[in-house]
This record gives sequence, structure tokens and C-alpha cells, in this order.
Amino acid sequence: MLLVKERHEEVVLLWRWWSARNKMNAGERRMGCSEVCSSVMYQLTDFEKLGNQAKGDGMAARPKWLPPAEGVYKLNVDASFHATSRDGGWGYVARNDQGEVLDIGAGKITNVSSVLHAEALAALRGLE
Repeated sequence: MLLVKERHEEVVLLWRWWSARNKMNAGERRMGCSEVCSSVMYQLTDFEKLGNQAKGDGMAARPKWLPPAEGVYKLNVDASFHATSRDGGWGYVARNDQGEVLDIGAGKITNVSSVLHAEALAALRGLE
């Protein structure tokens, strides 16, 4: 159990360190060592609280796909966007009220201006 906890701490440290580096590269204020360490401790405490809550309930809460109303179709879409190359990808899945997959699709997009643009194109492809 101790090795798992130590590994968890290492992962959180690397994640917060990487996040601070990315923010600095994006032009945001540089975080000091004590700020990064404080952020790591906060995250570890928060994760521990979540773990204790899940143990107390006997079951961890999981997001679950919910079907639409009877006679209605549901279209789930997602997209990616790379600001430097201005391209990305899109995907969708369409289901009926029984959860049966009616259609799926995915592809590459180019000349994308933003994340919102990419998401709109994904929705358009799904509607088509």
C-alpha cells in the first residue's frame, strides 16, 4: 500500500510541476517552489478526501450515459484542436432511446480557428 501512495505522490508532483511549467511558457506568472509544493499537498489532500468519501458510500460515483426520452435520438460529439497547426479531429456517436448505436463517425479537420469551431464541426458532421 505504501508503494502505491508514494507513486501517487510522485505522479501528482510531476503533474503540478508540468502544469506550472506550461503556464509559465504560456506567459503566466512563474510559480515558486513553495507554491508548487503547496499545490501538490492540496491536491493530495483533496484526492484523499475523495477516496474516503468513496469508501464510505461503498461505491464510487461513476458518470453514466443516460438515454434520451422515448422517440428521441442522442448525438454525442467531441473534437480536438491544435492551435499551432490549426487542425484537429472530430468524432460522434448517435444512439436511439434504447442506447443502440445508430451511427458513428470520426475524421480529421483542417483550417480550424478555435476549440469552439472544432466542436461545431463535430456536431455538424454528426447531424449530417
